[in-house]
Amino acid sequence: MSFKSMQAKTWGQWGRLSRWLGLGLLLLGGMAIGFGLAIALQTAPALAQGVKALDPVPPEFALRQQVYVERCGSCHVAIPPALLPRERWEELIQRPEQHFGVNLRQSHGDIRALSNIDIRLMWDYIRATSRNAQTRETPPTQVSSSRFFRALHPKIAESCRTLAGINCPDRITVQTCGVCHPQATDYDYRTLAPGWELGL
Repeated sequence: MSFKSMQAKTWGQWGRLSRWLGLGLLLLGGMAIGFGLAIALQTAPALAQGVKALDPVPPEFALRQQVYVERCGSCHVAIPPALLPRERWEELIQRPEQHFGVNLRQSHGDIRALSNIDIRLMWDYIRATSRNAQTRETPPTQVSSSRFFRALHPKIAESCRTLAGINCPDRITVQTCGVCHPQATDYDYRTLAPGWELGL
């Protein structure tokens, strides 16, 4: 075999090898870009449209959160599920016909009845974002008597007594959240009324 034919054979093999290497590098580069995009798109948790929740939720809970905020917020502000223990929420969700004297399975004026799908989506969100009661703890019937509420509002009673310009309600209910949290109707509990930033 002549030198030229050996050289041609070697260059032919090198050409095939370089083509395979090029294709392999192109494939690896594409995979790296795709992987990077997937990570970038998943790092910021999704929130329901227009919702400024206390804690962001994973993308798979965005619809569930939105249904919870819309359906509960049609009668009163939707409170963060962490304010009540999961066991209390389970009682409320499993008996929508007995929701503080209102049957949520029936329409009331402009408020439509809860469907089984609504209840299931809301329960999925609540179950994932609420906490268990302590052993032998009686689940509270009111938000204000919840240890979770008291833990998140440690200085509320003192602040109501000492801070000027604070207009505290006589009784804390889901109807009075807006006194301290003026954006509560948008599920925004981070924005506080003037004066509370110092008091809480």
